[in-house]
Amino acid sequence: MNKIDMKLFLIFIFILSNTYVANGWGAIGHNLTARIAYELLNSNTKDLLNSYQNIKNLDQFEGLANWADRVKFTQEYSWSYNLHFCDVYATPLSRCFIDYKLDCVDDRCIISAINNYTEILRENMNNKDSLSFLIHFLGDIFQPFHIGYIEDLGANKIKINFDKHKTNLHAVWDDYIINKRVNELGSILSFKNEIKEKLNEIDKSYPLDPLIFSDTSLKTICNFNLYYDKGELIKNNDNISESYYLQNLEIIKNRIAYAAFYLCQILNDIYNNTIYNKISILKIN
Repeated sequence: MNKIDMKLFLIFIFILSNTYVANGWGAIGHNLTARIAYELLNSNTKDLLNSYQNIKNLDQFEGLANWADRVKFTQEYSWSYNLHFCDVYATPLSRCFIDYKLDCVDDRCIISAINNYTEILRENMNNKDSLSFLIHFLGDIFQPFHIGYIEDLGANKIKINFDKHKTNLHAVWDDYIINKRVNELGSILSFKNEIKEKLNEIDKSYPLDPLIFSDTSLKTICNFNLYYDKGELIKNNDNISESYYLQNLEIIKNRIAYAAFYLCQILNDIYNNTIYNKISILKIN
């Protein structure tokens, strides 16, 4: 096992051995989003990341991927906790599109946060916090249940059993499906290669607009019946089937591919001084 794969494997073991906390894609998902995005960046963006941020290589870039999850529980950054998601103020599946004014309360959600830190980084290209938040939030916004219904807190309240683990439906999407696949493959880098194959399938025509990104996550929940297993609504204490795992593994790979591609596009846009398609900018901090 090479050094890169060993580092990722140790992260995987850490996840399995610790109590779950909902964090968007788990550490593996966020790391792979960052790795793939960096590989896709144009050479000018990489040079400017080196000049402005002293990021000389892929490993340094990936090292920022989970910073936002680590600091949101600290006193200094506790204000950032609710920027990792957007609560949808509707009964589950009753509305499958984002109502920005209703759902992004006081302009404090992942949609406004991505716009905010895009603008800050554009104005100050050496702002490390803004870059770190963007790397992380572009992962979070493509995790379907981070654009989740307030009634069940993005499926965190749905307690289920998955692959002999007592957990919740949100956590299945954050970590457990990813971890199961990595374990089957025996290599995180093999899983990365599966995700990269999905880059050929995703829609690359979206404007760089986090409202649209969030809308695709909510529509993924609705269109692919993520609340259902083998045609039945998932309830507390249900056992999640192998067919649910297999079907939604492909969706997860697809969503991480989206996150990586559009993270790359946004950073290329910022560091090459092109025009970003903004909704509204809120100076959160």
